Amino acid sequence: MLSLALLAAAGVSGCAAAAPYNPANLAAGRLAQVGDLCRSAIGLKPGFTLYDACVESLSSSAARLERAGARQAAHGACLDQGAGAGATLATCELDVADRAGGAAAPASAPAAAPAKSFYRASAREVRVREQRACAGLGYDPTSGGFAACVAGLDAALYAADHPQP
Repeated sequence: MLSLALLAAAGVSGCAAAAPYNPANLAAGRLAQVGDLCRSAIGLKPGFTLYDACVESLSSSAARLERAGARQAAHGACLDQGAGAGATLATCELDVADRAGGAAAPASAPAAAPAKSFYRASAREVRVREQRACAGLGYDPTSGGFAACVAGLDAALYAADHPQP
């Protein structure tokens, strides 16, 4: 009888709401920003494969951007501390970046809702939306990281829309 009560209690506690999809373990605010970009900039709705692909791609890009920001901040801090070029500077950068963790997400205004659904947008409009989403994460449009973000998002959306058997 006791085991039946334990099973019933476990079943009740197992009914808790599932955590949001967070493939890159982003902070809650950054994850909300990614979801907002997939909804408003790209024009996708939660609950669909393309939305999940968008979240996964933009989450990965956001994590890369945060790591790059942390490395850049560590580089500046080490130069300020007098670390010279070479191994001393590199070791200092790794130590500072490890202590600091990830960089904070840049503040950005939510993107305006697209004029029409992602599914009715032209290829050119989709590309513009992908660029706006990556810019919304904080990527500089003149950087290689921006191009990688756009290409990664484009590839993820294509793969989700064209599954291989």
